[in-house]
Amino acid sequence: MRITFFGGSITYGSGASEEDRTSYRALVSDALAQRYPNQVVESVNAAVGGTGSDYGRFRLDRDVLAARPDVVFVEFAVNDSGMVTGWRRRSFEALIRALLLAPARPHVVVILTTFGDPDKAQALGHDHREIAQHYALPVIDVGEALWAAGAPPNLMSEFLPDGVHPNDAGYRVYAECIIRALADLPLDSERPRSPLPSPLSPALMVSAQFVTPDELDLPVPVVAIGDQRLPKAWELSPAGPRFEVPFVGSILGLAWWVSRDAGAMRWRVDGGDWQTLTCWDEYAPHFNRVNMVLLAQDLDPGQHRLEVEPLTIPVPGSEGTAMRIAAVLSAQTGD
Repeated sequence: MRITFFGGSITYGSGASEEDRTSYRALVSDALAQRYPNQVVESVNAAVGGTGSDYGRFRLDRDVLAARPDVVFVEFAVNDSGMVTGWRRRSFEALIRALLLAPARPHVVVILTTFGDPDKAQALGHDHREIAQHYALPVIDVGEALWAAGAPPNLMSEFLPDGVHPNDAGYRVYAECIIRALADLPLDSERPRSPLPSPLSPALMVSAQFVTPDELDLPVPVVAIGDQRLPKAWELSPAGPRFEVPFVGSILGLAWWVSRDAGAMRWRVDGGDWQTLTCWDEYAPHFNRVNMVLLAQDLDPGQHRLEVEPLTIPVPGSEGTAMRIAAVLSAQTGD
């Protein structure tokens, strides 16, 4: 039985003393192994910190569906909270539909985590819950369990030190809540076959492309970056070859390397107006990571061409002007 945990840094286990032993992911995996002693229970960590369900939909095929999972836990509520409502709903519903339409037909369980800020917590997860209920999926609100276990101000001091990532005690609360909720869910049986209801949102991603330097040969230098899933990136330079990529679809994004020396770029599609974006952000001084940037979401269907040029003007706070692109993301839409 292959159990896949799909989400952000909370699913990865950030804040745990040992991510692969004391996170909710690890504790739930151990509990399921005990529940099904006659099966080999394999746990797959498909979490990427700091990313939401939009990036999740782009990487779904390569990071989740390629392994043909039997069960997928989906956790993106906290990271999705920063998205515009329409895009959040489109992204999460596209991800859910793609999981339910996958040939492996996995059981899908939606996990709702929480913030330590009561105002943020109250507004969290409504879209995810509504979409999950529309598709008759189980929703486990571990955030609600955490708030029940520790009312403010003790919640953060006891369970959620930074207001987002649980400590070991917080992860135990999350795991115990999930394990109780799974008691009546037959994960070892095949998910019943039933037609999907009509989508709630228009123009969902129905197919997604995730193109890396290993899959596309461009006349641009490729360098190693410190990411386990995406170990290589195109490194752009003002004096180097132009970064030009053809793509098909109406949604376009990039996976780029956010680092202490990250800079800015300008980009355009099909020879249109140039637009400027900064890769460096407030988290860059503390740790390097791959993150996603959405460039366009309503292009005309069909073939397009992306151009990207690095800028030599330093970003305030950055140690350099580097621009490293780990993947080009594009998607076609439909209903």
